[in-house]
Amino acid sequence: YEMLAYLYAYHTNLEPLEQQGKKGYLFFIGDEKPYAKVNADRMKQYAGVDMEADVDTAKVFADLQEKYEVFFLFQKQGSYSPSEILPPWKKLLGERALGLDDPATVCDTIAGIVGFLEKNVSIDDLEADLGD
Repeated sequence: YEMLAYLYAYHTNLEPLEQQGKKGYLFFIGDEKPYAKVNADRMKQYAGVDMEADVDTAKVFADLQEKYEVFFLFQKQGSYSPSEILPPWKKLLGERALGLDDPATVCDTIAGIVGFLEKNVSIDDLEADLGD
């Protein structure tokens, strides 16, 4: 997660952000904790990116949130419990680290979040739609 976050934070250009100040959306979907650091050797090996040294994951996610509306969706049916996985994500993303009971709700959850943030749907409508 943190390697992808690094790439999106430092190696993407968003025309809407640059021209209109509009952030993109980035959803991580997974069932594991983030590592504390982005490993420079792994970034070179797997992504071909040269880094001077390892970088703290918290800094990467802070910088990433300057460009993107960032969320982590935790799949509860994995090997780990929410109490193991969600706290470090909540430390990085606050209320934007969410647990999903049912993997079939991923698309609805993402659509609801984007609709709400784009002000196309109210929180009451969102709750009713997701409840249905």
